[in-house]
Amino acid sequence: MATNLQELHVDPLRHMWSWLTRLPQVIWAAIPEGSELPDRVWHQRHQGILGVLWLHAIGIACFSLYTGYSFAPSLFEGGIIGSAALVAAIPLRPRTLVHLS
Repeated sequence: MATNLQELHVDPLRHMWSWLTRLPQVIWAAIPEGSELPDRVWHQRHQGILGVLWLHAIGIACFSLYTGYSFAPSLFEGGIIGSAALVAAIPLRPRTLVHLS
């Protein structure tokens, strides 16, 4: 009976220790290497970031209206982020220029 109790207490500790020892490897694998992404992957990520940017612009304008500001300042505040999204969405530019905008 004592060995079964000991096993019950040791197994979760082993599992936790195993997870903690692998954590640095998992974090290191998630860090970008600095090499270029394939065009398809880059385009997908760029579109995702643009979507987040547009949602952010809309969210800022809506939150500004919700907190009691009038329409013009709310539109201006959301428009600042929206203009960055608009510039980043303009096609026919090299990738190096797109990620700088």
